[in-house]
Amino acid sequence: MVEITATDSTKDEVGALVFDMGSYSVRAGYAGEDCPKADFPTVIGVTLDREDGSAPMETDGEKKPSGTTYYIDTNQLRVPREQMEVMSPLKNGMIEDWDSFQGILDHTYKMHFKSEPSLHPVLMSEASWNTRAKREKLTELMFEHYNIPAFFLCKSAVLSAFANGRSTGLVLDSGSTHTTAIPVHDGYVLQQGIVKSPLAGDFMSMQCRELFQELGVEIVPPYVIASKGLSGNTMLGVGHVVTTSVGMCDIDIRPGLYGSVVVTGGNTLIQGFTDRLNRELSQKTPPGTFQQMWISKQEYEEGGKQCVDRKCP
Repeated sequence: MVEITATDSTKDEVGALVFDMGSYSVRAGYAGEDCPKADFPTVIGVTLDREDGSAPMETDGEKKPSGTTYYIDTNQLRVPREQMEVMSPLKNGMIEDWDSFQGILDHTYKMHFKSEPSLHPVLMSEASWNTRAKREKLTELMFEHYNIPAFFLCKSAVLSAFANGRSTGLVLDSGSTHTTAIPVHDGYVLQQGIVKSPLAGDFMSMQCRELFQELGVEIVPPYVIASKGLSGNTMLGVGHVVTTSVGMCDIDIRPGLYGSVVVTGGNTLIQGFTDRLNRELSQKTPPGTFQQMWISKQEYEEGGKQCVDRKCP
């Protein structure tokens, strides 16, 4: 009988955890599986102890030493509670409140993975514009507090491109708080080409709420953080976001970006979204964009066969 022993590297690969935290929802699961093991709202309920030192009656939340109680996951958020406020640990796609962010990680490990953090390497997605200080603080938290064996932090746009079999392309991410066009070239984000617009899910929800209020229909979502101070007249639509982003990149790679647009985020599931985007891009894309991608006979004679690597990435 042959005995097969797994190496350390294969153990890490099998047991690796993936955390993908967006402005609307947290998704987490085991690497290699088809769907996440956890998928719940990013926003959490927060209550503080009363001034007399007593706590609210509910005891099913996650109590912190500071006297703060966090209510995490869909079921707990749907229950009305005394003096509960709803908040998000993220601001502009980046971690802002580290205590509540840690509360979400604790909840995910305890309630969904039901495993010790020290047993699993972690791959975590991040906003393409995340700051160096926040990246370093997150790395320190994962190694020092959770004692994980290995860690990798990857731009969400790069992960979206790779998931669609591309290392170069324009990733259009339309989520809860913003719509963003992010150019990716050879697996790296081109920071100078990132274009963001607040025309996203929260704004559309707010517009729908106002419309229903005008019609006399009352809607009270269980967990919604309203976007404020946004004016639809000053926002870039998705087509403009894409063309502006491509226009800020080097002219040599623009055809490759236009030829490989990847859409991701909850808003892209709206019926007709991709059809309308295709129509807008076909109208705004400079004429002959695809023709510019061809290798001409002259280019071949001047550059030889190596030109295929440059023109056909």
